[in-house]
Amino acid sequence: MDEKLTEKQEMVLKIVRNFFLDNGYAPSLTELQSLLNITTKRGVVGHLEALERKGYIIRTSEPRGIQIVSESEDEEIYEYLVGIPI
Repeated sequence: MDEKLTEKQEMVLKIVRNFFLDNGYAPSLTELQSLLNITTKRGVVGHLEALERKGYIIRTSEPRGIQIVSESEDEEIYEYLVGIPI
């Protein structure tokens, strides 16, 4: 994650992260399209491809298949603990 993000890419990453924290799962392309006020899904995919290329997310072929790459060991531990039922 050495490569800097553009202002728009930072906004997309923040929206994905906040959506995940609020809902417990990643947003769909349609939800991101609406949240970002982008007219086409291809525009959303372009931002996600850039974030993936720069190492900030991992995308899978599953629906809502966006995973945020942890920026620190503490964040990895937090993400692990969030998934443990109480």
